[in-house]
Amino acid sequence: MDACRNEIGRKAAEMIVQQVSDPKGAFERVQELVPKIDFGDTLKR
Repeated sequence: MDACRNEIGRKAAEMIVQQVSDPKGAFERVQELVPKIDFGDTLKR
């Protein structure tokens, strides 16, 4: 199962860049990420 760590880091960095470049601008604080399940030897269907 993918824990979305890479996506979380990217989204956090994007939010920081937006806040630094435009401190008065509004941005969406809640981001919805969907984990991907990789079926393999230990996780059967």
